[in-house]
Amino acid sequence: MSLQDPSVKFNLLDSCHEEFNHKVPNSLLHKINSLDDVYNYYLTSVDVRTPLEALKTRDLPPNLHILYDYHRFADDSSKFDGVTAYPQNNNVVTGLKMKKKYKGFDAPQPKPEYEDELKL
Repeated sequence: MSLQDPSVKFNLLDSCHEEFNHKVPNSLLHKINSLDDVYNYYLTSVDVRTPLEALKTRDLPPNLHILYDYHRFADDSSKFDGVTAYPQNNNVVTGLKMKKKYKGFDAPQPKPEYEDELKL
């Protein structure tokens, strides 16, 4: 069966979305032109891992090492006497998982040299 009629294609894919709780992304809609295409799409396994997570299961060459649990250079690091790798830049932590692990901070901003002259 051909899916050339846009309304038929929409209704079919919408029904599949409701049934399988997985919809066809916009970038692949042009490849779905028949029922066989729909069938093959929903038979394809979905890998939701990030590329870094996918590397954990691969056999890497012996000269390649990846640090999955890296050490973060933070502003409050006692190892470097409070010196930061990013002076005058705020550290914004996004994502719920990372906010639990790391805290962000507002970097102190230097006062302008001419500020003392303005107070006179």
